[in-house]
Amino acid sequence: MTFAVILVVALAVLGLVALATRRLGMARSGRSTGESRASVSVTSEGVSAVDGRGTRMQVAWSGLVEVGILTTSDGPWGEDVYVVLKDERGQHCIVPHGLASELLKRVLRLPGFDHEKFIAAMGSTREAKFVCWTGRPGDGKVAVETPPDAVLPSG
Repeated sequence: MTFAVILVVALAVLGLVALATRRLGMARSGRSTGESRASVSVTSEGVSAVDGRGTRMQVAWSGLVEVGILTTSDGPWGEDVYVVLKDERGQHCIVPHGLASELLKRVLRLPGFDHEKFIAAMGSTREAKFVCWTGRPGDGKVAVETPPDAVLPSG
């Protein structure tokens, strides 16, 4: 190969690496997924979220009847794991995993929460929904009635 061909190939590879690095940085910061505009609030009353498009969602702990994990095939460039809360009226609150740390501290402690399904969801790379907890209205209050670091007996 001539020097010119080697130089062109090297520059092309460097350009692809730079592009991939930039896209990875955008995905991690949430800029490519709208996550940077999204927000989540976890209070003693419930969970509220605003997605990247400005849509507001809210579920009260007293009405919580289901916790699921929704996975997509969008990773690694986009958000691919969401925590989905559902209340007795069928309302949903969808929280990107990257913004769900405070929420997860609560829901992982719900009596009867299926930790094995949660682990399976975290490893999923396909479009799927994993229902990790179901209960009756009022059962979700346990998530706020005990301190976040308390260990609850398994259900």
